[in-house]
Amino acid sequence: KPESATTPGSHNSSQAYVAGNVESVSLYSSVLNATIGFDIYLPPGYSSSETYPVLYSLYGYGGDQHSMLGGFMSLNRVADELIASGKIKPLIIVSPDYKNSFGVNSSPEQGTTTSGGTIGRYRDYLVVELIPYIDLHYASIKNRDGRFVEGYSMGGFAALHLAFLHPDLFSKAAAHSAALWDYSATDLFTGQRDWLYPTPSLRAERDPFLLAKSRELTRLYVYLDVGLSDALYGVDDRFYRLLLQAGVSAEWHTGNGGHNAT
Repeated sequence: KPESATTPGSHNSSQAYVAGNVESVSLYSSVLNATIGFDIYLPPGYSSSETYPVLYSLYGYGGDQHSMLGGFMSLNRVADELIASGKIKPLIIVSPDYKNSFGVNSSPEQGTTTSGGTIGRYRDYLVVELIPYIDLHYASIKNRDGRFVEGYSMGGFAALHLAFLHPDLFSKAAAHSAALWDYSATDLFTGQRDWLYPTPSLRAERDPFLLAKSRELTRLYVYLDVGLSDALYGVDDRFYRLLLQAGVSAEWHTGNGGHNAT
């Protein structure tokens, strides 16, 4: 078992169910040449004698490894409630630190960090190092059927990018208020867009819009949601329509709210 700090999920004492644990773990990444951390949720009753599906949860721009299992999204509390009610089966949730990288592999030659993201081989870290680490140290289902990825804003982009490039690793992907661009007049955060897509070849390698057209994604299931007041509603809606045209199985949900946790 890796060294970690364990914190029981915090709940009101009147709640009748047992909370899972959230652990903070550090590991050395050879592709990043740095020690980097992740938070991991282990469900109530977690046992190494069983196997659990794993959800990789990716935070938005400016977040950190604690954002999704901490005060911003508190997915651990949501998971506790859904497991206790029988709506979902127990699962593991991993929230990795991936800086502001958008989950892509990047190098200094491809651009600067100005108005953009953190440079480094973060896709390789997440796919080549982190997933095998989780499968080695935790009681995970070690195939795509039991492995999912989701994220919010930048994390939504990253989840789609990773799943579209690696449908052999993930069976489901979800993007909430995904930060996407289609070079329309309503594009936002264009500094980040231009950092991600400095050349046509890099855009073809990274852009979920283009990957949906170029990759074989018929085995992947995609879930999308966005608030009606979110400035990214339009581009996310266009992306959903593109997925349907490309024959990708996709689910679409909207609700009140803007670009925030609600």
